[in-house]
Amino acid sequence: MKFSSILSLASLASAAPYFHSNEGSPDALSVKLEMVGNSDVKASITNNGNAKLRLLKTGTILGSTPVEKVQNTEVNYIEDQEIAFGGVHLIIAYDMLEDGAFQDIDAGQTAEVTFDVAQIRDLSNGGKFDISATGSIPFANEGSNTVAGAVSYASNKIQADVDGQKASLSRLVLDQKRTVVKPDCTGSNYTVVRAALRNCASLAQAATQAASFGPDARMQKFYKAADKTTRGTVAGVFEKVKNECLSFDAGVSSLYCSDRFNSCAEGVLAYTVAQASYMVYCNLYLTRLPLNSQSCYGQSQSNTIVHEVTHLSQVKGTNDYGGYGFASVQNLTAAQNIIHADTYALFAQNIYAGC
Repeated sequence: MKFSSILSLASLASAAPYFHSNEGSPDALSVKLEMVGNSDVKASITNNGNAKLRLLKTGTILGSTPVEKVQNTEVNYIEDQEIAFGGVHLIIAYDMLEDGAFQDIDAGQTAEVTFDVAQIRDLSNGGKFDISATGSIPFANEGSNTVAGAVSYASNKIQADVDGQKASLSRLVLDQKRTVVKPDCTGSNYTVVRAALRNCASLAQAATQAASFGPDARMQKFYKAADKTTRGTVAGVFEKVKNECLSFDAGVSSLYCSDRFNSCAEGVLAYTVAQASYMVYCNLYLTRLPLNSQSCYGQSQSNTIVHEVTHLSQVKGTNDYGGYGFASVQNLTAAQNIIHADTYALFAQNIYAGC
């Protein structure tokens, strides 16, 4: 892992809050998509309920950060091929949210957002693409900034006929905006991150042993399997996490303590660009998150690094599946748990806290 001061690679943001709970009525929120340019999509989000909805904006389809807001499938009449997401995975401190992280939508009202899909996926080959959006948006009760649940949505499917050259320019413009030379991870920030990296390595080492030789019950609890293959896979991931966290000035990733893509929005702790192999740790992470947590499922600087490192393609290339916390871990399938970043982070945290 290299502490870096220069960014010259393009990538985008994929995010969700550090939260998961039972979803609200699937009819409470509707999302309508329409093309408004070569690769620009307008999403109209309508509150179909009879009460105001206070929806989380940070890291969702409502926010300005280019997260993984839609799914794209290339239509080639032979087989449908999903266009890989090449962006940033955000992690959010759901218990540190303020007013600016939310958007209120009155009953019967609609909020509109527009975003460029070519900044989220590589559409440079051009052609026809099916575009849709599914997911859930966390909400708080009126007047509160505490997440109380989540409301799900599934949009219509639209088809875009994309000019690949124009789509390439969208990514080029983003590239130019993000070429920054700025020293960071120095002084107190360096001290914080070095301590968290050392603890990350310790967490991963203990998790490697637990995955290899620990009780079946714990493996079942997090990965829904305890067979030799699953144990070997999990232990192998934690071994790579340990090695990356120990490689302060080497390794496969670059680490930043300043916002390289203006993605440290309100409540964001950190984000990772898996394809570019860099991680950014935001001011909230550096100043307000504890180094360690004694809670079975608590957030800390140390286990946040475990989470982020698993996103790296050289480690595991994990996903978030839009869900964080132990409730999310429980709701995933075994096939999802094995490639879910927070499953690894919370497995390690569970061992550290002696749970």
